[in-house]
Amino acid sequence: MREVSVHWGRARLTCARLDIIFDFVKEMAFLGYVERNRNHIDIIVQCVFTEGSEPDNLNNLIAGVSVIETLSAPNSEWTNEWVLKLRFEAASNDLIAIQLQAASASIQPETVFNQQGFTYVIRGPANSIKSVITAFRLILTPDKMSASSIQPASVVENKLVSPQQLKVVKGAWDAGWYENPRALKMSELSRELNLSRSTVSEHLARVETEMVRLLLEAVSDKLAETSQVVFDLVEFWSNIHPSDLKTVRKAVDQGKEDGKPFTITYRLKLMDGSYKLIRSHSQPQFDENGKYLGVVGQFEDLSQNKAMGHILELSINIANSKYSEGLENISQSGSWQWDVISGEVTWSPSLFPLYGCDAEKFIPSLESFTDLVHPEDIEFVMNSLGDAIQTTSALDYVHRIIRPSDGGVRTFRCIGGILTDELGAATKVIGIAQDITELKGANLAFQETLAEMKGDLDEWGAFEVNAKSRIITVSEAARRMLRG
Repeated sequence: MREVSVHWGRARLTCARLDIIFDFVKEMAFLGYVERNRNHIDIIVQCVFTEGSEPDNLNNLIAGVSVIETLSAPNSEWTNEWVLKLRFEAASNDLIAIQLQAASASIQPETVFNQQGFTYVIRGPANSIKSVITAFRLILTPDKMSASSIQPASVVENKLVSPQQLKVVKGAWDAGWYENPRALKMSELSRELNLSRSTVSEHLARVETEMVRLLLEAVSDKLAETSQVVFDLVEFWSNIHPSDLKTVRKAVDQGKEDGKPFTITYRLKLMDGSYKLIRSHSQPQFDENGKYLGVVGQFEDLSQNKAMGHILELSINIANSKYSEGLENISQSGSWQWDVISGEVTWSPSLFPLYGCDAEKFIPSLESFTDLVHPEDIEFVMNSLGDAIQTTSALDYVHRIIRPSDGGVRTFRCIGGILTDELGAATKVIGIAQDITELKGANLAFQETLAEMKGDLDEWGAFEVNAKSRIITVSEAARRMLRG
């Protein structure tokens, strides 16, 4: 089992237009589930409102959230806490829909919204947790995130079995039922316990099933990691190409400082002494006190393509312009969303000036966007969007636009992803547009080459860096990738 805590600060929520909550709510803490199905979640919360606010203010404050019952109200001047039953509708809120898609992952009582921001704590199997957190990060980048392994509580504490069932198991143990070979038969055990054979069999089966389930939950991460390999971190650093080492270290240090996920491209020496072009996608990890723990992520092999030689000739500094000397802050970006069902398109405020559009007059839409795209790139852009929607795959392409403000041609890189409903159909496209015009020489060639290679990049490998023990653990896929 894994538990992940994700925190978005107040400034981040303000940028995401969720700051209206601060006007009405001082603190809201999750207490427990009431109902959970594919359409909605009903939960119990303890809420403290700002002066003059009350539960009715929460209705329609955020799409898909409503108060369906007031369980208790402040009953004296000494308390200001309300206990409410809230309903979160999946159809009108992406965050809720994401949570419902991972039914085995549950929200924990440490989840709280207050004037400092929103801390969301989720627990469950590793795969379910990963899908939820990945989707959340795509929608709204966390300011801080930490993860830990959780040992399941005992069957007694969780009341998964009854005292009578435990009594039967204890009697069976004392009688030699669990010896190898068994000391007696079921009929003899039932007489020993003075119970019917069917009752004894049913009680033993129930307890054994719960114990096996808890065992598998406890070791699920270990079972998934049986083929992992551990390397000394210093040794790994020594295998990064000398020309790329400074850039990689700068990316890691920046991730450690701001806690944001980062992607970096570099050459890595393999076990056979040759170099391979690697792109790593990393997420810094922190504990509940904000102490840096290391990073988790994936390696991407960029070398399995005929264009490898061309890529290696390009400047690694250009590819990693965000972390390269003299190139900081050169690329500006903005985010956008396209609701596939309604057709509505929204832009972040920073995107309007980048595209040379007047925010007060320009209305974002698919049609108005295509009017901005360079005529030679329109077919490519629409095909890229169409393919991503059909396959629900990630977006990563480069195109040109013509700015209406000055007629200038600018080059943009678009990266993004697709959100789906419970049947897997695309419902929303979320992306980031980054102006890379000033880097369009070697950088554009680099991006175009990667776009050509995209269909061949099927070799991914997970890794985890432990900052305290100074080791890096890689999956079997990563080990094969680095073996050469």
